[in-house]
Amino acid sequence: MDVSKYPENGEHIYFLIFAFLQADCGDLCLQQELFSLGKDLNIISDKSSDSERVDVDNEGIESDGHLDSNISLCLDDILPLVDLQGDRAVAAALLNVAESLRNIADQFEDRVVNQATQSFRSRIEESLPEQWAQLLKHEVQRVINQGVGLENFPQERVIMACAFTLVKGVFRQAPRLLRNLCHAALVFVWCGT
Repeated sequence: MDVSKYPENGEHIYFLIFAFLQADCGDLCLQQELFSLGKDLNIISDKSSDSERVDVDNEGIESDGHLDSNISLCLDDILPLVDLQGDRAVAAALLNVAESLRNIADQFEDRVVNQATQSFRSRIEESLPEQWAQLLKHEVQRVINQGVGLENFPQERVIMACAFTLVKGVFRQAPRLLRNLCHAALVFVWCGT
């Protein structure tokens, strides 16, 4: 994915999408897809990267006689999968926005989201990735027109929360579509929500 078409704000949008998708992502396959995408987009860092490790050749034995092990492997289930990179103030602000989008998304009715996710997935599977942003826009508009009852929130955030929720729903069903889904969401947000 070429974020150079979408200067700094494009990177911020990917950061938002990534942070939104990362929350409550317990499935290992989904985590691996997200991790791979985040590394490719240079918006995350691998906690266990070789640059942070100190390799000591002790032939696999620690000083206490036990086999050499990496404690971070034992903590994988309780530590966050990744650290978001970038200017800390910007990263914190974007994480707050992502959290507010997740709070809005939590208020959508499950039935509406499930129907919209199924509809969106079936449409994208029958179309080219270049058309996905337009299909996402259509599906978001359809959900919003159903009167989701979130008038007390800024409408731009409701629309983004809806779009990211649909992307997350399809991603959970078909992880292989993640890259094209994120690009469609970027184009959707960039070209006007």
